[in-house]
Amino acid sequence: MPVIRWNDPFRDLATLQDRLNRAFDSTLSRSGQQEELFTGTWAPPVDIFETKEKTVLKAELPGFDENQITLRFEDGILSLEGERKFEKASDDENYHRV
Repeated sequence: MPVIRWNDPFRDLATLQDRLNRAFDSTLSRSGQQEELFTGTWAPPVDIFETKEKTVLKAELPGFDENQITLRFEDGILSLEGERKFEKASDDENYHRV
């Protein structure tokens, strides 16, 4: 009966972990989500369509008034910007993220 060498099981687990880490790293960096997790970037749902007379942008922006939004089109890039201030602080509530 031939002798079969058993590979180091911990090395096999480390190899598997490296492969999984590379798979998740490439997936997150490809979609841009990794940066968003750290910077807090948020992209609201937006519909953009054209009619015969105009281009229409509809965005879901809860908690915003129209005067709090800035819409720009420069160098072929459409930007929708706004900032919502935290208005109410209460001693009874501990907010972790707003």
